[in-house]
Amino acid sequence: MVREKWPQVVWQEETDFRKDLTNLLEAMSGEPVMFCTDDGLFFRPIPALSEPDWSQVAGLSLRLGRNSRYCHPANEHYPNPNFQRHGELLAWRWRKARGDFRVAYSLDAHLYPSRRILGLIQKFDFGNPNQLEDRLNRCGVQDAPDWIMCPEQSCYVSLPINRVNSEFPNRAGLQHPASEQELLETYLSGQRLDIRNIVTSSPIGPHQEYPLRWVSSR
Repeated sequence: MVREKWPQVVWQEETDFRKDLTNLLEAMSGEPVMFCTDDGLFFRPIPALSEPDWSQVAGLSLRLGRNSRYCHPANEHYPNPNFQRHGELLAWRWRKARGDFRVAYSLDAHLYPSRRILGLIQKFDFGNPNQLEDRLNRCGVQDAPDWIMCPEQSCYVSLPINRVNSEFPNRAGLQHPASEQELLETYLSGQRLDIRNIVTSSPIGPHQEYPLRWVSSR
């Protein structure tokens, strides 16, 4: 059903997550790579961005901005780092930052040079996205460049509405819970998420709960 709705998308069936990702990165010929999660939403147009100097920049985040000051997964409030402006982007030294601004490798709307990620994942084993993010931040940060960049305001937010696995428990559905079964039944009934009207205020962090809004697809 989803493939029929979006025929222009190239779908990659997962057989071996690590091997599949390696093959995809090798085929990118050095272009930047961005990971996104299935609970994420681009809620604001992405501004025109220039590709940074990857020798100095660890990553370019679309989930962070001046509006970011609260980490939902850790239930932690934090200040903005000491930003430096570079054209349309803000930059900061991530090792001196706190909260979400201190995460060098994220699978939530961060751009990275594909060759660097390819070189890193060849050094360790992983079997799913959670393990990949964990290994990148434990094994790949030693040689990561000092800076991370982001636009003035974040463009992407994750909606933690339910538990996604049992290996890495996540804080979710605290204000607006929805079970996997409920989401499936609503979808099969012909309802679709009204993605243009879910984010009703600027998020205060990369993860924020909002009430789900549905519209009929019929």
